[in-house]
Amino acid sequence: MVVLSTLGFDEIDDLFLVVHGDETPFEQDWQRLVAATRDSRPRITRGLIIAGRSKLDAGQRRSLAEALKTTKLNVAVLVASPLARGTVTALGWVLGGYRAFDMHELDKAFAYLQVSQAHQARTRRSIEEIRGRLSSANEQSGAPSNR
Repeated sequence: MVVLSTLGFDEIDDLFLVVHGDETPFEQDWQRLVAATRDSRPRITRGLIIAGRSKLDAGQRRSLAEALKTTKLNVAVLVASPLARGTVTALGWVLGGYRAFDMHELDKAFAYLQVSQAHQARTRRSIEEIRGRLSSANEQSGAPSNR
């Protein structure tokens, strides 16, 4: 598990988990995530992204597409905004395998990704740990939080 200033990620068997904070990821955090994604490609078959209110800029979207261009993954993205869900849905039409969910639909995302009960429990613990560490980091830095 890696937790940075604006996001955290973990690899749970063949699942790559990404949890965003509430703001656009810092560039150095984003570059570490993209590098980890590239390194994990041979081992992962599915991804779970808890994006919330976070937004990617054009360069971040481009670098992610480049990192994943030859990878066939099923990816569930939990987002807070209907507009963002539409964007992920369109991405799914183009690339296949991507599906958007509301932030309260984690169980539906697990079903889409066919995550076993045992892995669901482990993934939920990782999500909570990353969220807690992101919140603590924001509180210590004095950064405003939208939570």
